[in-house]
Amino acid sequence: MIKKIDEPIQRTALREAYEEIGLDPNCVEIIGITPGTPDRTMRFLSCGVVGYLGEFEKLELKPNPDEVEAIFTVPIETLLSPAVFKQTYFRFGKSHQPTEFDYAMPVFLTKPNRVWGFTALYTNMVLSILTPEHIYFMVPNIETRLSKTFLRIFLEYSEDENVKLLRNDVIKSN
Repeated sequence: MIKKIDEPIQRTALREAYEEIGLDPNCVEIIGITPGTPDRTMRFLSCGVVGYLGEFEKLELKPNPDEVEAIFTVPIETLLSPAVFKQTYFRFGKSHQPTEFDYAMPVFLTKPNRVWGFTALYTNMVLSILTPEHIYFMVPNIETRLSKTFLRIFLEYSEDENVKLLRNDVIKSN
């Protein structure tokens, strides 16, 4: 999702959802914005926008084949199942020895489609916010690898008033 200059994050998300799956922006009740998450290169920060869509069956969606392979839903109860939630491990470089750059990502082995990649990372984060018991399924150590860069970027660029207050508290404490 590419944010246009001076375009609010919510509008960017609605525009992209319309371009990718034909979601009518008027059908979305925006609930909030998730904290930003850096991509694996640590060069880009993505913020998710969470919204309520109502009854999925009533939506008229049309996936853009250049952007989306499939549109599907998965019940929250299924995503919270330890039988479905797994981890995929990635190793940097050609060495077979572990390095500080290795990392794990969540994956949800749902059927017929699995939820993986950045979608799984965001799904995992939102589940951890919505359901406190899901915190036990969080990928261990991912925050420690991302935290310094993420926190610096998040605090530096966020326009959210609460984040500005947090930024001031962090600066005062250092």
